Amino acid sequence: MSPASGRARKLILGWMKDAGLRTWVDQMGHESQWEVRKSEVTDRGDCISDEEGVRFQSTFLGSAALAGILPVSTLHIANKRAATVKDALKENSFEATEESLLQLKYDPKAVWGYIKVHIEQGPVLESLGLPLGVVNGIAGQTRLKVTVKGSQGHAGTVPMSMRQDPMTAAAELIILLESLFGEISSWPGASNVIPGQVVFTVDLRAIENMVRETILSELSHRMYQICDRHSVYCIIDRHDAMALSHLSKVGMLFVRCRGGISHSPAEHVLDDDVWVAGLAVLAFLESNLYSSMQKVQHNFKKVQLKMLLDSAGTMMTVLCSQVHSRNCFKPMKIIHKASRRISRESEFFMYATPAQPLRNKTAKPNIGID
Repeated sequence: MSPASGRARKLILGWMKDAGLRTWVDQMGHESQWEVRKSEVTDRGDCISDEEGVRFQSTFLGSAALAGILPVSTLHIANKRAATVKDALKENSFEATEESLLQLKYDPKAVWGYIKVHIEQGPVLESLGLPLGVVNGIAGQTRLKVTVKGSQGHAGTVPMSMRQDPMTAAAELIILLESLFGEISSWPGASNVIPGQVVFTVDLRAIENMVRETILSELSHRMYQICDRHSVYCIIDRHDAMALSHLSKVGMLFVRCRGGISHSPAEHVLDDDVWVAGLAVLAFLESNLYSSMQKVQHNFKKVQLKMLLDSAGTMMTVLCSQVHSRNCFKPMKIIHKASRRISRESEFFMYATPAQPLRNKTAKPNIGID
């Protein structure tokens, strides 16, 4: 959604093309790749765009479009500079319309599941000396946009006792919210003017919806009380985000990262850990995909599964070659041998839905690898 993301997209697409993969980008900026060999099973990978949605405070634009739950009105959301989502897409040569959004939607019947490999973005795995962690619950997210409105005035002439200052109320609210607080802005933002309005964001997450709703209800009640005491009022707008769970079951593997650092140029993962994560995904596909496919496609053969796994293994080799990992060129038979060993020793996949986290060893995964 930004010029930087556009440059990164071109770089990744270049790597894929150099490796002989067929690539394409849809109208929401999703990159899809690989057609290594033909089979009756669609073997492809999707790189989903705009997961965090910071530029427009509109999380999961890409995955919401794939799940068919992205409102057309989202295209007209504007950021601080009055640029809209539609403008940003147009800057990247994407023409997003109501018709094009409908074309992006996946058919739920054609999706077995969604598997995601992601850096941990925390220090726990590194502290335990473990390369991987299985996610047993994905935290549902509620973002709040809190607008505190008061009375704008001259900072030098309005007595302190008669002010309706939204900034002092916002400051107390932020102390209440502590680590949930994110971004803040005030209007008009002049040094000699009591602000008339303050806007800040809140990011609230919990694995269980009931826990999140209980916390949200209590926080909202206390926020209104604080604003009443300061003779100002606040508007709390909420946005809930968990897009792909509307389309299918989801699963996630965490890969350790150095120092737990994320969203920073210092973000770093070990090449070998990326390789192990790839083996885990292959092991899961090998142990679950055949039985799952037979349920929806009775003539599905094991040879097709081998073709699918070979394609996934080829894609792993392509990705790993870009980070120069010495381990990424092992023969496919070694991959399968390691996959079977890992499959016997570990449980890789757990479901997590918005309603409640639950475990299921008879998963029906798709090969959407983010």
